[in-house]
Amino acid sequence: MRKVAFVVALAAAVVAICGPWAPQSPAPGEAADLAIVGARVWTGNPTQPWAEAVAVRGERIAAVGSRDEIEALVGPETRVVDASGGLVTPGFIDSHVHFLTGGERLASV
Repeated sequence: MRKVAFVVALAAAVVAICGPWAPQSPAPGEAADLAIVGARVWTGNPTQPWAEAVAVRGERIAAVGSRDEIEALVGPETRVVDASGGLVTPGFIDSHVHFLTGGERLASV
């Protein structure tokens, strides 16, 4: 009986000590809508050119970092995509216009 009480007390102490470090779900509004993990992410940032994962909220990138950092933003409604080591890059949009030819095209049909 004494061993059982000791084990229960020890388990309670471990839970009390470790409780604050247990993984927490993100607060409402903080969870990502989309998480891309297991990727090779080129950031375009010279100080951190590569990362492992990306989190998206709405139409904006919310975070770029390690898989653990991004998985901390995953909530019950988050769509998680495992890129299996695939390359992820920022979207490129080329919408430049040459001044003369662009102006001519706007002035005619």
